[in-house]
Amino acid sequence: MKTAILLALALTPLASGADDIKLLDVKPGLRERTVTNEVRLSEETLAKMTPADRAHLEATMKSRNGMPMTTKVCVTPEAMGKPFSIPGQNCTVRLVSSSALRQEIHYECPSGPHKSSGDVVVELVDPDHLTSTTTMKTGDTGSGADDIKMTVIDKWLSAECGAVKPPTARKQ
Repeated sequence: MKTAILLALALTPLASGADDIKLLDVKPGLRERTVTNEVRLSEETLAKMTPADRAHLEATMKSRNGMPMTTKVCVTPEAMGKPFSIPGQNCTVRLVSSSALRQEIHYECPSGPHKSSGDVVVELVDPDHLTSTTTMKTGDTGSGADDIKMTVIDKWLSAECGAVKPPTARKQ
């Protein structure tokens, strides 16, 4: 679930009636998306787990932390014009800066099942490539927080998505 939220944060274009918001000039169509996550869980989080669960999680993290995962996604023009949101969460999203080449976003989800806060920077490298970096803290602030950093490299492949379908809208 945290990865889904991160992807929504990192790659959902912003739109609004405000004149100062500029949409990224991203080509719609089939894109290759490579995501790399780095997760650091706090001792407080790990202490809440059974020894078996903790050992399993630590082994999984060791094998996957920092390992890129690549998928193909279909980005439609309609999806690119929708406002930034985090489905099912009571979050505040603030646009820090916006241009046709770069957006900086800060968000806070103070309650709910995925309490978190973080920053997202999305940059258009050229018409076919964009990158984003998300840094977030989940759980309680301070020493009990878990740190997550996600880097996304997104490459345009073609105007047609073929068999790859766009993601369906999630009900809140």
